[in-house]
Amino acid sequence: MRPGQTWRTAIVTSLAAFCSLATAADICSKLNQQGITIENRLTIPFLNVLQDYWSTACGDLRPTCIASPKSALEMSQIVKELHDIDTLFAVKSGGHMPNNGFASIQDGLLITTQNLNNVIYNAEDQTAIIGPGLSWEDAQKGLDGTGRTLVGGRLGGVGVGGYMLGGGLSFLSSQYGWAANNVINFEVVLANGTIVNANEKENTGTQMSIASWDPRQRMTVEQ
Repeated sequence: MRPGQTWRTAIVTSLAAFCSLATAADICSKLNQQGITIENRLTIPFLNVLQDYWSTACGDLRPTCIASPKSALEMSQIVKELHDIDTLFAVKSGGHMPNNGFASIQDGLLITTQNLNNVIYNAEDQTAIIGPGLSWEDAQKGLDGTGRTLVGGRLGGVGVGGYMLGGGLSFLSSQYGWAANNVINFEVVLANGTIVNANEKENTGTQMSIASWDPRQRMTVEQ
């Protein structure tokens, strides 16, 4: 080993890490200018998001910043900013996934769906729009008084988004099948930022692929 080789390697590694951090920070700055809610490491909401993981190991990871879109349009804006930049990111719904890097990230952009939390019930056709940022407990509370229930998670704290992307085993599955089988329409943000509907008539391939589940490849949202 030549004198100084280890030192130069360390400097290169440090610079590479710095560039990654700067890229994530730049994206967050751009998103903030577009009106999207951004939290950084010095804010209480940032810490609250990290405390809301089932796995403490996931919560120990520290993203550069956290984006909290409030609509499919804002989610689309985020994806468009990420599309042409090689920056690590993760998407968090309920935070029940125990594996690091799926719904958590170190030194990248974390996207939380916590503000995609609508429950809109249509009594006429007995359907409901459920936001992916909800836990199943809160989703069911949104239907209180309707006389209806959801084919959803068996634990109230599980998030709607990640659970549904995994197909979704329910206490009602023996009668109604997987939770994903009961979805009439998914509103999806594709990798290029396009917002589409995926159902039996539109984008059927996307609908089928959603339950094959890789949260790093697609984002499912409902306004």
